[in-house]
Amino acid sequence: MRPMLGIYPLSNETARRIGYEGVMFSSVDPASSAARAGLLPLRRDRRGRLVPGDIIVAIDGEPVRSRGDLTLILEKKEVGDEVSVTYVRNGDERTVRVRLQAMQ
Repeated sequence: MRPMLGIYPLSNETARRIGYEGVMFSSVDPASSAARAGLLPLRRDRRGRLVPGDIIVAIDGEPVRSRGDLTLILEKKEVGDEVSVTYVRNGDERTVRVRLQAMQ
């Protein structure tokens, strides 16, 4: 089984357009450990404007600049491993622990 975080990544260009290298995501599986860790996807406010979500920039200290980087890092891990996910939210870098789950 392949490990995953429980996020649905957007294209690499989405994060770059707002000035970051990393992985943005359109949604988070509500039953995932990413959801329990509080990771926030790209979303719309009450007026329908896009609000940037979290941008994943590293896993266990390894830089994540693209979806490909994220995939390569996760392929080295096992389902059930706990990883440190470093992300940017509102310009602030934060880190949270997330347990990897099986890809469905």
